[in-house]
Amino acid sequence: WSRQRFVAELPALADALRVISITLVTLFVGLQIRNAFHPDDLRALHIGLFECATYGLAWVALGFFLTVIAPRCTLPRITAQTGRTVFGVGLATLLLGNAVVLNPLWFREAVGSLPVINGLWVLFGPTILILALLAHKARQQQRKPLARLAGYLAIALAFMLLSMVVRHGFSGDGIVVNTSNLASAERYAYSLAWVLFGGGLLIAGVFTRLDTLRYGSLAVLLLAIGKVFLIDTANLDHLYRVFSYFGLGVTLIGLGYLYQSLVFKRTNQHDDTQSL
Repeated sequence: WSRQRFVAELPALADALRVISITLVTLFVGLQIRNAFHPDDLRALHIGLFECATYGLAWVALGFFLTVIAPRCTLPRITAQTGRTVFGVGLATLLLGNAVVLNPLWFREAVGSLPVINGLWVLFGPTILILALLAHKARQQQRKPLARLAGYLAIALAFMLLSMVVRHGFSGDGIVVNTSNLASAERYAYSLAWVLFGGGLLIAGVFTRLDTLRYGSLAVLLLAIGKVFLIDTANLDHLYRVFSYFGLGVTLIGLGYLYQSLVFKRTNQHDDTQSL
């Protein structure tokens, strides 16, 4: 009886060993990265931006490899499931580590001296691409909530990257935000960059018919218009301020017509088609 029970529990034991082995490989990859950045002291408390990004990208690559190779090599399903977990840990490291905890906007760290081509693209570009690919894959699998979440996260991260590139162009190597010394040109540069980014999202959303891009463009453009209305026009003289408000009013009317005719109308037509 004990032998039969042991034989019956062998698959569960094999799955547990697979999970343990994948976990050890993940930790081993992390230790190798740690040794590359801190060869003299693995217990150093400091974790830099690029080290955190390397952890995340390595774990995302490992998780993606396990998720893809498991079905093709007829490996047990637990391998792909554990790979998805490793992928999620890597993506969370990229998002929470670089975009929140170690964000260069409030932690001073060198990202390069060139105005546009610098380390910011290395830190955030791959994460944006991973989120976009994840949204595309989830859309193909009809997993709409995951597709929308990944798409909106990609747009938000791209918006942050664009803002940091603008900040880097005016501040140099360190981009820590200090609102007390923002020049007028920098404030206007943010508005221009956001308007162009929102317009690009709108054009892409109209051609691809993706609601994520169209609603993302609406949020970006409203944010840009609100900034112009509340901040950029605050230092203008009375006459210039009147003309600025007039221009903003005309712009809002145009955007309302544009979204009503190109965005919301198509969305309603798409919903009506699905209901039929």
